[in-house]
Amino acid sequence: MNIKSLTLTATLIAAHLWAAGQDLAVWAGYTIHPVGSASFEEYFQSYNLQNVNTIKTNYPDTWGSLDGLGWQFSYFSTSTGFQTRFSTGVSYLNARREAIMGNGDGRQLHLHLTDWTIDLGLGPSTKYFYFNVNIGMNMRMAKLRSAFVFSDGSISYGMDHWQNGIYTAPRLTALMGATLGISISSNIQLVCRADWVPPRLIEDMDKSAFRDHGDFKSLEQPTFPRNVVTYVSDPYNTENRAYNDFTGMRYTIAIQFNTKFDD
Repeated sequence: MNIKSLTLTATLIAAHLWAAGQDLAVWAGYTIHPVGSASFEEYFQSYNLQNVNTIKTNYPDTWGSLDGLGWQFSYFSTSTGFQTRFSTGVSYLNARREAIMGNGDGRQLHLHLTDWTIDLGLGPSTKYFYFNVNIGMNMRMAKLRSAFVFSDGSISYGMDHWQNGIYTAPRLTALMGATLGISISSNIQLVCRADWVPPRLIEDMDKSAFRDHGDFKSLEQPTFPRNVVTYVSDPYNTENRAYNDFTGMRYTIAIQFNTKFDD
């Protein structure tokens, strides 16, 4: 099923559950997302290599884990021990990484992902728990803040250094996972959820490149470089771009409030 078909199906199910007056749930949760990113792994390694003679503290090899808070709304229907659930929500994920030179200057990257998820869950349910297998889509809006950090602690995003800027990259992907809810009281549940965000498709590369939308860099490459060594030798290489290619499992623990639990 492609993204357009999935969106249409999810919209029709949501409209049906809304019109039928089904039960409502809302949660507030905390998410941790260990991510892989081929383009940023290359960036970190090439930055360390390019500055090998002057760097004091290297970038790590990967972003590692992002984390943050989020929320979700669900409409659900339970009948004879089986639950259908339509959910939509947002997670706000952050990570910060920094490389420091011997003179105290450095470069700081702050990555912020806003994940908007729409999915359909199906599975068994009782008054004490529910378990859903989920399939849906994830709109991931990524913002990368790249700043030069001076030795006195001041930060610049301006044109004084070529990697500076605030870059953005959207990406739409499928989503697969599972959700477990365990009753705490008659209307409160502890919820644990795990999702897999797949890697980007080749045809999505251009759309998901990190672009600096500030006009002050008109003479520079408008995208964030994937390989720093390549950039230094060929700054106008249009194929040397980092992407919103973050992939991996995403884990959430949350407190959920329901309008009712079914027997």
